[in-house]
Amino acid sequence: MSKTTNKFSPEVRARAVRMVLDHEGEHPSRWAAALSISAKIGCSAHTLLDWVKRNRCLDPTLRLRSLIVPFAPLR
Repeated sequence: MSKTTNKFSPEVRARAVRMVLDHEGEHPSRWAAALSISAKIGCSAHTLLDWVKRNRCLDPTLRLRSLIVPFAPLR
């Protein structure tokens, strides 16, 4: 039995993932977008990025869409 509890409903998780993918173009990186959004919903950025990665594996349309978003140039 798992000792962790699901603090966030599946709807909140799905919305947070969509927000990261929709707003990552407004930030220098996906990490920066996750930091901004995670602060608003009350989870860690690592957790939110895990949700994004998990969703990309489950939904192939997200994988295609993420390829269209240009990468920020390395500095």
